[in-house]
This record gives sequence, structure tokens and C-alpha cells, in this order.
Amino acid sequence: MTCREELIADALALLHAHGFTPQIQENGKHIKLKWVDFGRRYTLVISRTPSNNQARQQSRATLRRLLRNASQNGRAR
Repeated sequence: MTCREELIADALALLHAHGFTPQIQENGKHIKLKWVDFGRRYTLVISRTPSNNQARQQSRATLRRLLRNASQNGRAR
């Protein structure tokens, strides 16, 4: 599994665990995972060619931060 595939799989698993079914948009230089939470739209952007060894951790941290902030504001499922 490539780094990009791992990033996408991690993000999808985390979103599915929180009850979201994101759309995957694969045009351009980046892959975008989009989902809606109580009318608010979110987008997670993943590079097609991550050049950083920590890309997986950074992507996961960003997604967790988004989900945590949404739950603190009473919008998470």
C-alpha cells in the first residue's frame, strides 16, 4: 500500500468511525475528502505524492482536530 493509499484509508476509517461518509474527489494535484456535519462542510486535502515521512501523522492529527472541535461545539454525531 502506498503512502497516499494509507493516508486515505486512515482518514476514511476515522470518518466512518464517527459516522460520516465522505466524498472522495481525485482531480488535480491533491485528493479531497469532503463531508457535511450538521450543515457545515469540511474538506481534508491529501497530497497525491506526500514528500514528508510524517504526512500520515499530520493528516491524522488535522482530521482529529477537526472532529474534536466539531464535537466541542456540539455538532458531532
